[in-house]
Amino acid sequence: MRRLWVLIGLLLPLAAGCTTVNLTIGGDPSRAGEPRCRAAHTQRREESRSGLLLMAQSVRSASLLPCIDALPVGWTFAGLDVTNRRARFWLSSDRDGEKAVRVSVSKSCDTRHAVQSASGRTGLRRYDRVQPVGSGYQADRYFVFASGCITYHFALRGHTGSEPATAVSSGLNFVTRAALARSVTDYSDGRLKLDPTPAASGSK
Repeated sequence: MRRLWVLIGLLLPLAAGCTTVNLTIGGDPSRAGEPRCRAAHTQRREESRSGLLLMAQSVRSASLLPCIDALPVGWTFAGLDVTNRRARFWLSSDRDGEKAVRVSVSKSCDTRHAVQSASGRTGLRRYDRVQPVGSGYQADRYFVFASGCITYHFALRGHTGSEPATAVSSGLNFVTRAALARSVTDYSDGRLKLDPTPAASGSK
């Protein structure tokens, strides 16, 4: 993980006044920004790219990373947590509760008892598992690809069923590891590179 901190320290200083979150990696507190999708394609969103970098280095097998595109009104970013096995962030709603949605990326996930449906993206399989509850909406949505899995966990405490889940899902997206790697290389004028996936390393 040392190279990760070098990357963040050299590339991604967090400007004073920017929105940041508390983050723990291996018990060491740090700060990281909201993982915005567009940060991977620009050179000036350092505070957002740091969150994407942390997730990418946390799960090196993942060729796709979850990110925030444009959240519906009432939804806000609520925190990021990263370990050497998985990375996750939360979204809160003024109607459906604090940390009502958890988005995570890991090497694999358990899709037993989940129903497969169209993902709308080549190479990506989607599975949904809805849990019956008296009110609100609780479900898991899995996006499985060859090198990892992205999970949306919904724990909505409102009374409107699945509608908020559909709305907030439309504000989430994916960014490729390749795009983020290009961003790091461009930002550093080629001096630094994002660690490749183990598979990519072994293929050289």
